[in-house]
Amino acid sequence: MLLSSPDTMVSFKYWDECVDHEDMEAMWNRPAVRKEWTDVGESQGQKVHLSRDPDGQPYLTQTEMRVGNLNNISSIVYRH
Repeated sequence: MLLSSPDTMVSFKYWDECVDHEDMEAMWNRPAVRKEWTDVGESQGQKVHLSRDPDGQPYLTQTEMRVGNLNNISSIVYRH
């Protein structure tokens, strides 16, 4: 899933550029997201890289989408 449409393509590199601090904390507080992010080398307190598809387009992982829906984060990300 793309974080923006081709018409309004905005190139974000980090989650921290898409959501505010409280939303990042909410994501880190979800065990599934924490595990996914730490498994790929991310650290709390540092900027978290967005996942990229083979073409370099950012996307939300299934875990991020599931948890984002619970925290209403997916709508925040898609606004940007």
